Amino acid sequence: LSQLMDKLNFQDWKKINTKELSNIGYWSGTVFVLSIIVTLSMLLLQILLTPSGKRFLSVGIPMIIFGAVLFLISNFGSGASELLSSKLINSSSVIYTVVGVAFPPIILGVLDLWQKISIAEIILGTIFLFVKKPKYNVNK
Repeated sequence: LSQLMDKLNFQDWKKINTKELSNIGYWSGTVFVLSIIVTLSMLLLQILLTPSGKRFLSVGIPMIIFGAVLFLISNFGSGASELLSSKLINSSSVIYTVVGVAFPPIILGVLDLWQKISIAEIILGTIFLFVKKPKYNVNK
């Protein structure tokens, strides 16, 4: 990126820390994988701790709440990214304008993924509200 900025003769590109921009993808992927691992481990633990013949209320209710909160956060993030990008586009610096144009598609792609995950959480939580853990009766 720095070679491209030098070649195109952008004036203010050194004010932006390009190392931080490259870490966004790595950390978003890491957070995504860790959140899936934590969610699945908590789901498994709750299923194992639910008594036989009872509904999975302790699994369904937190999943619905988590999905709703995640949906609200992702909607708030998409609005904030549009507001931030509009301020960057109106900047007099060329590099801020370039970042303002390139930033929304990247962030909105990530937020779109999180919105889909939140909707899946809400649907899965609703399904768990109506499912009972089977009784394991083994006749010998």
